[in-house]
Amino acid sequence: MSKSNNKTTQPRRYISLLFGDTAAEDVLSTLRSFGAVAGEDSWLWVYPSQSEALLEIKVVTDIEAYEADLTADTYTDWWQPLRTDLGKEPTIYLRVGVGQGEYATRELGRLATTLLGKHPGIIRHDPHGTNKGSNQNQIQQAAQIITQMRAERQGKTGPTVVTGWRRDVVIFIQKSILYLTRYWFLVANLLAATILALGFLAPALMAARQPEAGQAIYRFLATQNHQLPQRCYFLFGEAGGIQTYSAEQIVGFGANPRDIEAFIGNPEVGFKTALNHRMVAIFVAIFLGGLAWGFTGRRPQISFIWLLVMALPMLVDGLSNMISDNGDVPFRQTNDWAVTLTGGAFPASFYVGTTIGTLNWLLRTVTGFIFGLGLVWFLYSYLWRRFVPIRARLEPKLKKAGVIK
Repeated sequence: MSKSNNKTTQPRRYISLLFGDTAAEDVLSTLRSFGAVAGEDSWLWVYPSQSEALLEIKVVTDIEAYEADLTADTYTDWWQPLRTDLGKEPTIYLRVGVGQGEYATRELGRLATTLLGKHPGIIRHDPHGTNKGSNQNQIQQAAQIITQMRAERQGKTGPTVVTGWRRDVVIFIQKSILYLTRYWFLVANLLAATILALGFLAPALMAARQPEAGQAIYRFLATQNHQLPQRCYFLFGEAGGIQTYSAEQIVGFGANPRDIEAFIGNPEVGFKTALNHRMVAIFVAIFLGGLAWGFTGRRPQISFIWLLVMALPMLVDGLSNMISDNGDVPFRQTNDWAVTLTGGAFPASFYVGTTIGTLNWLLRTVTGFIFGLGLVWFLYSYLWRRFVPIRARLEPKLKKAGVIK
């Protein structure tokens, strides 16, 4: 009989067992001694023949990865209470599918007795509330085995109670963490928007004759990116709008060629942004990509490998510029390779320089934007997976303590 047919003819209820302070191999050895054998997709069957299987047991040993896959509701409804009852971090989780019938229920009781006689843990009946059958009372009786054992353990040890100022400190820290888990998305987007705004506020302050405030922003953001004027946007000059200049033009404006990065600008040509072309593209992508991630149901969620893939174009562009700037052959200044690659399809001015509309500007902008999207989609997905279980753990605890509503 096939696996799907077996599940159809013998509807199952599901029971979850959670263990702490025990090696996964020890629990698996207990299952083997009970008579379970390894099946497909990490399932262990009580009997080798699927048609005779009374119990099916899913073994999860990577608890951190398992938590990351849980939804907020699932975590709150049954995983968090399960962990709270256990009183410690779990090391292994078993999900047991129980076949219908009195004999199958008796086998579950025997399995629970065997496991819990060797390892501390708890059992929670039908956490998902599905497949309700006539043997509900019998399954609950099997669950009482560990309930009694847990009560005995708690009676011996007892919980540690924190009082006085220490309690206030603990509550303050926990509330701070909880608020971060609630509002991290807003905070992260505001942070990206703030850095981007500072990059444009610096030239605005210089044009408004507030040099001390403007230069303070330049100094602050100089730790995050280079501010070469030939690779920055210029604002509030006599020409108006957004301007870009070549290195030769910057020197002609009075910049020291040996310290060209120190040139901020002047009222005639405008003042440079405190973020260079690539960094502007990165933070625009982070802000827009972050908003898109939030408003599209936390999508896309990308892996670290995809982050590396999306960072690779920027890495190649950046390294090639570095080698060109510091080497004997300034191949990124002429971009002869691009002329050959495109067959000279674009005007000669497209291949040289760093101003708006040139190849170098386009590559810095596009590769920076792609990396910014990859970074925000990876980080936001990672933070969401980590913050959901933390919030689900802290919120009911602080509500129970009466410190939040």
